[in-house]
Amino acid sequence: MEEKAESGRPREKFKFSPLDLNALSGQTVRMRWLAVQELIYSLLLTRLQLVRLEETIIFGLIERSQFKQNPSAYAKDGIKVLGAGGASQFHGSIFSYYLTENEKVHAAMRRYTSPDEHPFTP
Repeated sequence: MEEKAESGRPREKFKFSPLDLNALSGQTVRMRWLAVQELIYSLLLTRLQLVRLEETIIFGLIERSQFKQNPSAYAKDGIKVLGAGGASQFHGSIFSYYLTENEKVHAAMRRYTSPDEHPFTP
């Protein structure tokens, strides 16, 4: 036999947080409960993914810390790249050269045609 609440309606099988559930139909309560469960599930998955990413980042930092910083890689006049005929094609830091050339490759593969992608260098 179904258990009845004080209002005379059948008692719900779910336990909810203290809300005024008497004003809601049983279907609405179930839909809200399922939405809450989905939110909790997605938050749990997001938390687990962030923990994995944190471990990846920390591992990368530990690996990188084994190598000393190379200030010449960031010096403004670090390298000169000569083009055809001995003309200077690039003059700047190794990092700037790497970034510029990397973005040239990405531009050739049409990465920057997407509206949310922007190159660092002009």
